[in-house]
Amino acid sequence: MLGLSSSTYHFWKRHENEENSKDKKLSEAIRCVQEQNHWAYGSKRMAKCLVSEGFAERLNHKRVDRVMGKFGLHAKIRRRRYPKNYYLALKDNPTELPDNVLSRNFCSEGPMQKLVTDITYLQTYEGWVYMAAVMDLWNREIVSYRISRHMSLELVRDVVSRLGPCRGALIHSDMGWTYTHPSYIRHLKELGFIQSMSRKGNCWDNACMENFFGLMKSETIRQSKELLSVDGMIKLIDDYIHWYNNQRIQKKLGYLSPVDFRKLAT
Repeated sequence: MLGLSSSTYHFWKRHENEENSKDKKLSEAIRCVQEQNHWAYGSKRMAKCLVSEGFAERLNHKRVDRVMGKFGLHAKIRRRRYPKNYYLALKDNPTELPDNVLSRNFCSEGPMQKLVTDITYLQTYEGWVYMAAVMDLWNREIVSYRISRHMSLELVRDVVSRLGPCRGALIHSDMGWTYTHPSYIRHLKELGFIQSMSRKGNCWDNACMENFFGLMKSETIRQSKELLSVDGMIKLIDDYIHWYNNQRIQKKLGYLSPVDFRKLAT
């Protein structure tokens, strides 16, 4: 049925155990190398490594790949999140993104006319947490913020949703994936915002928000010698935002806090 001669079959039967024994010996060597190298080697690097260590004079990477698959010894690498040519396709077919409408004009004539937003990372001993915040450029007040254990669209959508409808207000951000996502762009349009985005790789286009996060960390987290818990970090940031808005005086505001400046002006 297979078109093989009987001698071929009997030769295979006589050497079956010998082949299994060779595979097992090779698998033990592969396992040893993987454990010493953080399970980072693929079949080609593994074959080169085994030859250099004297396991064999020559070793075909295809055989190594077969044995690695047979005994579950493949490298433990992160899986591809998107198809192979995903980013090339995006480059060839770019999505229409908002322009840099703000254009570093950080002066505002009234409240809730120009807003800037961004996300920063906060380290705790329970892992990283993510903070999204919105600043009003008129008085540098943090008008909305939220801290989450996960970087998600829900995080940035919720922060702007808390502001309510803002017809004609300009909101500026960088080109992070959350801010360029079609659902976020649609959400801003539904709320009446005019969206503005920094140029690629240009952090100065959102300097006010970057500066705030730097101040916040230097005046809170970097003064602590120990990592906090997630709940401890949330409380620390809550207390800081309240102090920043209500008590921290600023030269640009005539040495008033953002809230005092708003109350005096309105």
